[in-house]
Formats: sequence, structure tokens, C-alpha cells
Amino acid sequence: SKLRIIQDIISDLQKQTGKEVAMSDVEAQAEEQGIESGKIKDVIERLKREGLIYEPKPGYIKRT
Repeated sequence: SKLRIIQDIISDLQKQTGKEVAMSDVEAQAEEQGIESGKIKDVIERLKREGLIYEPKPGYIKRT
């Protein structure tokens, strides 16, 4: 599912950097995996509402 793919992208990027990840990096990878850009923001907002990720600073997200 799109939710799972985006969660995995965030996890992988977070492991690589050891900190929050830029939303633009998540969007770029999600687009590479075939998710259209309009849907990416929707999924990120849904993950935030569900408490699975948060935005420690504008433009950056992190898993909880």
C-alpha cells in the first residue's frame, strides 16, 4: 500500500541520516516508486494524523 511504502521510505532515510528526513527526499523516492505527487502529501498528512510520524521542524518528518 502507499502508506506502507512511504513509511518504509521514511524509516530507511531515517536510518541513513540518524535524524529527521526532508519531506522533499521522501517525495522524490515515493515518486520513483510510482506514487503520484498529489497522493504523497495526502499519505504524509494521514500518517501525521494517526500519530505514526511527526514534523519536528517545517519540511522535515520523523517516525514516532
